[in-house]
Amino acid sequence: MFDLSIVIPVYNEEEVLPALFRELTKLVKKLTISKNLGFIPKIELIFVNDGSTDKTEKIIKKLANNSDIPTTLINLTRNFGHQSALTAGYKYAQGKFIATIDADLQDPPLLIEEMYKTAISEKVDIVLAQRIKRDEGVFKKITATMFYKLIKAISDSPIYEEVADFRLISDRVRDTILKIDETPRFYRGLVSWSGYKTKIITYKRKPRYKGESKYSLKKMFNLATIALINYSSKIPMLWTIYAFLVLLLGVGFKWPSVVLFTAIFIPYSAILLIYLQNIYKKLQKKPEFLIDEIWRNKAYDRSEKTRKTKERKRKTPKRV
Repeated sequence: MFDLSIVIPVYNEEEVLPALFRELTKLVKKLTISKNLGFIPKIELIFVNDGSTDKTEKIIKKLANNSDIPTTLINLTRNFGHQSALTAGYKYAQGKFIATIDADLQDPPLLIEEMYKTAISEKVDIVLAQRIKRDEGVFKKITATMFYKLIKAISDSPIYEEVADFRLISDRVRDTILKIDETPRFYRGLVSWSGYKTKIITYKRKPRYKGESKYSLKKMFNLATIALINYSSKIPMLWTIYAFLVLLLGVGFKWPSVVLFTAIFIPYSAILLIYLQNIYKKLQKKPEFLIDEIWRNKAYDRSEKTRKTKERKRKTPKRV
């Protein structure tokens, strides 16, 4: 039905939504008047409200009702997490290509135009946006750099540095990764693992427009753990090497048996518990998210009505 779907997970983003909608409106206008494509793309916006407790839902509905862009709002029952919100958006996206972007305006929505044109002109299924500069705090920069270098070093599939969830994929990539029974999901790994033709576009990341980051240290740690567990088979081997080195040091320096046992057993127990927790979550087979409401604006309804009318005309045989 659509040529491009833009999925935006939101969580307590009431401060930034008006500015975000302005940027998305500019993007849609630029794409629909572009002469390079050779056609006028049909574009939809999909906001996934990940359990916001502020006025996020109300503001999105108000902005969407005053817009001519077909817009869907998916309200989840609670906060299921960023990756689960992306899954909801992917499942309901109807575009031939699907772009995902965060709401904080650190990633420029207007870059989606270049990503979309690149996917069509170079016939690739994946376009990744790679940050060449981050205008963020020192702690965030250091932890992010450490994360990317670690996962790149021990991952079994290619993981690109400074590439997060700002990307564009084709519907066949989306269909492929949604079929994979991975719980919890790590889309940066899933998309790279798929192996479809990929193009990288670089950009400078801006500071957050308004509000505070919703990615706490705990959430960052959980994401890193998911990435390491799901995309590296080297962890058991690395732990074995670590244990052997500790054992050699312990014998060489005559460490007490309690110290030696603690240095080996505690990391082993932690790694084992993480693996067991991951297995337990998969065995539970709980849904990744639950939807409270799916809301669409009038522009979406008009677009759907037009589509059905065209389908009826195609199916109606011509009189001779």
